[in-house]
Amino acid sequence: MNIGDIPADWRQRRIAAHVRFPAEGRFSHGVRFLDVESLATRETLREELGPTLAFYGYTDLDVATVRGGDRRITRWIGQWAYDQQTLEGNFMFAGVRYLSRLNTEWECWAVFDDVPIEELNRRPILQTDPDFLKIARTYKLTPH
Repeated sequence: MNIGDIPADWRQRRIAAHVRFPAEGRFSHGVRFLDVESLATRETLREELGPTLAFYGYTDLDVATVRGGDRRITRWIGQWAYDQQTLEGNFMFAGVRYLSRLNTEWECWAVFDDVPIEELNRRPILQTDPDFLKIARTYKLTPH
């Protein structure tokens, strides 16, 4: 493979799925995601994660820090969100919503592993898939 090639087995090991969250169970009170794009969220996280951030040399938790290359930041945020519970002991968040650092037009949703989802349909990622080809063209990649 040449640099920039996407091997066929990359597609073959993945699927595209359309899902929804069931109304009952762990999130019968409604599925919520921590929105790190919200200023109020970052203010809360700044307080909650302040000592950890300071220890690693971060003076602020702004958009650039959240979307930056230090994956420890996103792991700390994800762990904090995962640990939050209501007074009744219900988990507060099903995951984290954020915008891609590569393109802020791309909205991303990270769903925690143990959150129940209902699969509505699935499909293979074909070499001719228009969305797949659009991304490949954007990044000058060659799909196989």
